Amino acid sequence: MIKAAPEDFVVEERADLPLRKHGIYRVYLLKKSHWNTLDLVHHLSRSSGLPLSRFSYGGKKDRHGLTSQFITIRKDADFSARGKNFSLESRGFMDRPMGPDLIRGNAFAITIRDLPDFGHLEANVKEVKQTGFPNFFDDQRFRSLDPERGFFAEKVLKRHWNGALQVFLTSAGPNDTRAERDRKAALFKNWKDWPLLLTLADGPLEKGIFSFLNDHPGDAGRALHGIPEEEVSMRYAAYQSHLWNELLRRLIKIKVHDPKEVPGREGAYFFWDEIEAGAGSVAA
Repeated sequence: MIKAAPEDFVVEERADLPLRKHGIYRVYLLKKSHWNTLDLVHHLSRSSGLPLSRFSYGGKKDRHGLTSQFITIRKDADFSARGKNFSLESRGFMDRPMGPDLIRGNAFAITIRDLPDFGHLEANVKEVKQTGFPNFFDDQRFRSLDPERGFFAEKVLKRHWNGALQVFLTSAGPNDTRAERDRKAALFKNWKDWPLLLTLADGPLEKGIFSFLNDHPGDAGRALHGIPEEEVSMRYAAYQSHLWNELLRRLIKIKVHDPKEVPGREGAYFFWDEIEAGAGSVAA
């Protein structure tokens, strides 16, 4: 059993931050549990009275764990605080916002409970040492994927602005409640009825986008600029991960006879018992 309690899953973000004594962006260490990053940033935006656009972070952290990460707020005032299941501590300033490029990695401390037998784990470790394993991005990376309509970033790259907005605003995530799924289904069903969608909107981000579309119907391209850069960056990262997975799947099909297949959110994951001799390279 994993993640039975928040302290069973500890994540510490490691970053190279160009800290200064003064700057445009104040840097904070954000520690939290029972919050995902986006919901907590929205909460901080509301409680501080600052627009969401002033907040930046490098990556999302799970609600099911004790996590720490760096965020920036474009404001020199100190908003260090402690709240329910979170703390915000000022660490200095930077001349740029926090972003994924500053992250070196994440340190994990994971507690696994109620294991009846370690024998199969020891066997698996031995097998991996002998034959390696395929380095797929797993389902957690693809929470933003809409199984029917695809990836937000792919829509943008194909200049399908309206489709990108639909994926971003109406796709139900795997952890959404039934009520949230029903609300997003109603958004999709009534798409382009902007006055109605304004009444169904939840939070300042949705309300801002639908308000813009209500005043500028048909201008979905400009409406996309209402999405925070960090959110766009995360969705591009998900699409890049999908491309990596797809390349890996194709290579495995070429090099491995009868691989084992495990269904996944964005496609199948392939595994092998052993790799045939001479399978270490692919002919051009």
